[in-house]
Amino acid sequence: MESSTVTRMPSRHERRRAIALTMAARRRLETELRPGGRVWINGREVDGTKPALRHLARSHD
Repeated sequence: MESSTVTRMPSRHERRRAIALTMAARRRLETELRPGGRVWINGREVDGTKPALRHLARSHD
């Protein structure tokens, strides 16, 4: 006798909750200010360098 695989589909409540959480996260991303970060291209910091991080510019191929 073969058993069939049953896949449980999320209920309407679970789907609505997931959508609401996604929409809330999207709103937070659009409204909250995010702190600026540092950008590195080919091992060099863009917009200035910090002497303490100069060792990261070396290549180790």
